[in-house]
Amino acid sequence: MRKLKTILAIIFVTGLFVGCGEPEVVESNTIQVQKDGSITDVIVDDFDQNLYSIDELKSMTEDEIAQYETTDGAGKITLDSIEMVEDKLHVTMTFAGYADYAAYNDTDIFVGTLADAYNAGYSLDVSMVSAKDTDTVLVKDDLMQMGLSKVVITDYDGIIRCPNKILYYSQGTSQIDKKHVNGTAGELTYVIYK
Repeated sequence: MRKLKTILAIIFVTGLFVGCGEPEVVESNTIQVQKDGSITDVIVDDFDQNLYSIDELKSMTEDEIAQYETTDGAGKITLDSIEMVEDKLHVTMTFAGYADYAAYNDTDIFVGTLADAYNAGYSLDVSMVSAKDTDTVLVKDDLMQMGLSKVVITDYDGIIRCPNKILYYSQGTSQIDKKHVNGTAGELTYVIYK
């Protein structure tokens, strides 16, 4: 009996660790909106080591970040890693907030509530599909009543990961899973999440 309890305890503890702490494997360009409002940007690309070494690229990126921070304040951007993963270059950077990401990358992004987005000048005249039932579509009148709902709005061309379950996303956008959608180049993608 004692041996069985020991084996069950080992299985239980092992089960706890198997599902925990495994980092998400990113295979293409992805921005991740974090719960604290920070943005993690993972750039995945081919890399010709005949042009630059990883160390040279790291040094150039650090210099670019330092230059940005001299005008916009220190501590806004962190270079988390530059590494080769299965013949692809992965550059991971974290931005203190969406405004820093937008300024550094010269792109359009907003993270906040629908009311704040509207007050910042974003149009709510969009059609949004329910993540639960794609036959359910919200329009401007519906969105105007959802002012406290959390939203990401961006023209990012790649995968957008929300910190919580996606509730609605722009019509014409494709949902990958409960936290990911594909952003569309050249147009704003709206994602409402829990």
